[in-house]
Parts: sequence; C-alpha cells; structure tokens
Amino acid sequence: MDARPGTWTLADLLRREHVVCPLEAVDREEAVGALIERLHCVDDSFDPAVARQVVMSREASGSTELVPGVALPHARLAGLSRPRVSIGVSRAGIPFAAGQPPVHVIVLVLTPVDDPGAYLRILAALMQRLREIDVARCVGACESPADIHAFFTEGVGALPPYLSVSHLMRRKPVTLAEADTLADALHAFCTHNVRDIPVVDEAGDIRGVVAVEDFLRLSLPEHLLWMQDLSPILHFQPFADVLRRDHETRVADFLREEYVTVAPDLPAIQVARLFLMRKVRQIVVADGSRFVGVVDVEDFVTQLFWS
Repeated sequence: MDARPGTWTLADLLRREHVVCPLEAVDREEAVGALIERLHCVDDSFDPAVARQVVMSREASGSTELVPGVALPHARLAGLSRPRVSIGVSRAGIPFAAGQPPVHVIVLVLTPVDDPGAYLRILAALMQRLREIDVARCVGACESPADIHAFFTEGVGALPPYLSVSHLMRRKPVTLAEADTLADALHAFCTHNVRDIPVVDEAGDIRGVVAVEDFLRLSLPEHLLWMQDLSPILHFQPFADVLRRDHETRVADFLREEYVTVAPDLPAIQVARLFLMRKVRQIVVADGSRFVGVVDVEDFVTQLFWS
C-alpha cells in the first residue's frame, strides 16, 4: 500500500523496477522515452506520448543538468495519480545540452499537475544524494539496478512536508560589497540583468540592498523632486555629476538598510504573502544576520507554475 503523501520517501516514489541500468540510448529524447515507458509499465494513469512531449518541451526551455554528469528532466502531467521517479545510467553518456559534456545519470521526475510543490520537494530529497554522487561509480555499477536504487533511497528520510524558502531561493546570487563603488554596481546591474543586489560584508552578513532605482535617487535628490521647473537641469547635469564620481562613490554610501528578510525554513506560502503585501521584487534570505540567498518574484512564480 502506498504511503500517505505527507510521509513519502524516495523509496516510495522510486522502485527498483524503475531503474534502467544500463540505459541504451543515443540521445536525450530516446533516453527520456525509455524512462517514461518504464514508469508507464507500473502506472498506466498517464499517456506516455503526452508525457514525452511535455518533458521534451520543458527540456527545450533550458538544461536540467544539476551536477556534472547528472540530468534531471521533469514535467507535470494531468491524470498522474502520484509522483513517479525513474533513473537511467548510461555507460557511453548521452548528450543533453549543446556544448556540454554528455551525462551518465538521468533522473526523470513526473508529478501531478495539481501538486505544484511535489517536484521541488522531491528535488530537495534527491539533492541529499546528488551532492555526494560519484558518477563514475554509478556507471561502474550499472549492471546492478539494485545498487543504484539503494544509493538513492537508503538512509534518505521523508520528503519535506511543505515547500519552504530553502527550496525556492537562489543560493549564489549576484552580490556587492560595501567597499565596491558605484561603477562596480552599474557594471553588475548591466552585465547580470538584475534589478536588486544584496550587499554583503566580509563576514558574510547582510548589510543592505541596492536597487536600480537608487541610481536615479543619487542623480535626483529629494529636493529636486519638489521642483516644478526642471529646465535648469534639462541637459542631465545631475546624471553627469554622478558619473563623474562613479569610482569614488562607495556602495555603503547609498545602499538601502531597509529590506524584507526571511529565514530559510519559512513556508513558501508566507513568501507569496510578503511579495503581495510588501510590494517587493526580491526577498533576502538570512540565517540570523548571515546572508544565505534571495527569492525573486520572477523565480518564485516560475518555479511554482512552470518547473
């Protein structure tokens, strides 16, 4: 009998018969098809052709290689009775992303379309193993599906009961230091195409945030905003003054010390509430004062409704 959803472990979702080892496939589509067919043999509640189309469409939008040598294609399917996981191991390796080395371990995750948190919770459990995976060792053991199954399931506890900030945050976002200059900040914004950048000190503590609007604030201080006639500065003298000082102005001089911060274990539903109530684009994640990541509203929506 299946375990209740709140107590699922990887062993409940990944059965030994779900492991394809060795996986004899020459490309990504053939590999995905083989893993879908293996899952369909034990759960015919979904259409394998539809599953294949959805997975490949998701793959076309971006690579799902999580760690070197390991890919994690996934999709949400209508009609699927419960999440399913299948793993294939290839000796020869399978091309998954253009210009990247082939992958040898493929973890396919299918989840019900009406359970948006399932994939991220499964991913959190899988990462317990993927952080320590030895791809070469998996390839060497690919005559034994039992060994592959044991590696991924033994000793792994239940899936997290709910989505939290730690499942959604970016752990290595672009950051600035207090000693960085305005020129450094401008370069970071333009080259990384971001709108908010946390400022972190040498100890790893969060000190503030710099937003794109702050460049305008530097150029147009508050007393100018009250002027009805801006004709004296129509030639953008304030902007020119700021640029003349871009290597002298320190980030510490204009960062925002007021920002929204949350702990990593906060439920994701609370983050959604904060985005709406506080009308912010980015929320800083901190463990006490130590900076650990950010949650951007774009990433939040993408992961909940598309990932």
